[in-house]
Amino acid sequence: PHDTNETIGLKLAIFSGLMACGIAWSFGRVIKAWSDSRRLTADWMRIAEPAFVDGISIPVYRLDHVFPIMAVAGIRRPRLFIANRLLDSMQPAEIAAAVAHEMGHVTARDNLRRLLLCLLPDLRTLFGGKNPDARWMEASENAADLFAVRRSAQSALDLASALIKVARAVPAGKIGRAHV
Repeated sequence: PHDTNETIGLKLAIFSGLMACGIAWSFGRVIKAWSDSRRLTADWMRIAEPAFVDGISIPVYRLDHVFPIMAVAGIRRPRLFIANRLLDSMQPAEIAAAVAHEMGHVTARDNLRRLLLCLLPDLRTLFGGKNPDARWMEASENAADLFAVRRSAQSALDLASALIKVARAVPAGKIGRAHV
């Protein structure tokens, strides 16, 4: 009611202020992730050329890149980017398995889920100091692998062979996970 004598206490005011800061910080993380992704996709599009990969319904682009990139970018209009060095080094069955892995990410809408994870506060302390984003990424990659190999045992071997080729294509001294 409008005619109450209740006031907001100091504890509630502080708690509300902290919550408002947390919400603003979370939305800031989403905006930064979205902006970084748009910038990276725009950079890739400047050097990319359309490509054709049989059996895939999203646009595919090949690009000259020092890192062995194979990644899906975008949420509403996903696009697949593949480094020329991967296309040139892989056999057709390996490319099909790697592309099936990426389509697993598209089917699961992993890019949207990853963006929504930015809304969550950093809960590392609840996970024993381990980054929940890294745990989600690992689970997402495992699910995409299972999606890619669901057809046959040969698909699993082709994906494993593709992953080995990606690992070998990582430039010396570059730390990080190559994405396939």
